[in-house]
Amino acid sequence: MLVHGTGVNSAFWGDIPTDLSRSHRVVVYDRRGFGQSTGSVVRDYRVHTRDLLALLEEYAAEPATLVGWSAGGIVTLDAALARPELVRSLVLYEPPWHAKRYPSPGLLTAMMRVQFRRRLLRDPVGAARVFLRFVFNEGSHSNAMDRFSAGLRAEIDHDAQAALAEIDAGTGEYLTAAAIRSLAVPVMGVTGERTSPMLRSSMRRLAAHLPSMTIRKLGGGHALHLDDPAGFTKTIASAVQLHF
Repeated sequence: MLVHGTGVNSAFWGDIPTDLSRSHRVVVYDRRGFGQSTGSVVRDYRVHTRDLLALLEEYAAEPATLVGWSAGGIVTLDAALARPELVRSLVLYEPPWHAKRYPSPGLLTAMMRVQFRRRLLRDPVGAARVFLRFVFNEGSHSNAMDRFSAGLRAEIDHDAQAALAEIDAGTGEYLTAAAIRSLAVPVMGVTGERTSPMLRSSMRRLAAHLPSMTIRKLGGGHALHLDDPAGFTKTIASAVQLHF
């Protein structure tokens, strides 16, 4: 089950679902308010968790491997904590866990620019673009958004209001460190060599509370699955075999 992040939708998985489906049953979906979802925009990740659990109950004949990209990782963490019997293993692909509680200077600057465009200029599309350029920044004047197709950039603009709602929702502060330590399923962390400092810090926080988590580092940044689909597919396929 592939769960996308903020400001993107299932289209951003690229060829990954097709590649994985050669050896596994794969389910992808647009979270509520994103892409082709008919659900309305929400400001509570726990609503997305309930949606994910309902999908697992409907489509998973056995415990599933959940792949949570970015904010999708917050949703999959919550689902695994709530219903571990539905989850075989968990792949956390750079979730920004507690990033708002421990904000980086870059995040603070980005949020000021987002709110300026959103509140003063009344430009939700521009505000969402500012936020996602921060998220997809890879340093040294490189940004994954510059490699997105025109179609994918149009999807970002289409989902701007949903992206801003998730900015309001926070970064999983309701998932406490104690809850994370109680996680009862095997976990793999996936991160990129060019990922932003904010996301690297979040991954370190998770690792501190999940000492058994296996961490795989791949080339690229926060869209590394689009830059190295073969490597990402191989990594995700290996997560199905994880066990304590």
